Amino acid sequence: MRTPDFTGTVARAWRISKPADAPKDQEATIAAWLIEGPFHIAWDHWLMAVVHLRDLPGVKPAYKRYPDAAYEMVIASLKNDGGHNPDQPQEFRWLSPLDLCEQFDGMTDAQSADMLQRFVRAICNGGASPDQVFRRFWRVQLDLAMEHAAGSHQAQA
Repeated sequence: MRTPDFTGTVARAWRISKPADAPKDQEATIAAWLIEGPFHIAWDHWLMAVVHLRDLPGVKPAYKRYPDAAYEMVIASLKNDGGHNPDQPQEFRWLSPLDLCEQFDGMTDAQSADMLQRFVRAICNGGASPDQVFRRFWRVQLDLAMEHAAGSHQAQA
């Protein structure tokens, strides 16, 4: 496996690139990371991703929890079956239910990718956890990021 893209004080993470042969529905992926760390007793790998909710030709429209929803952040615990190569995400097998599945709006693709990277770094440095007990924490962080993005848009106007 390749060297992690980020190594923090408690965990490490790899940026995941979309494979050339990715299914059509994965074209909505803005950014994705594989995280490895000691945040749960039974597993130690998570997929963390942001996808856009725009319509894609030939793909069923995304379910939006509210009309302005533009993105969804997902955290999924991965099965401890050894298939955790960041260059082969098609082999990931995740557990159900998801640790997190939250929709948000008010950002660009670049802002949502940057936000996700900052969240991954926070996890790797021990400031947060990808585990499901942090769902409320992540919702608050998304709300704060949306407020920050709204302030950035106003400052540029």
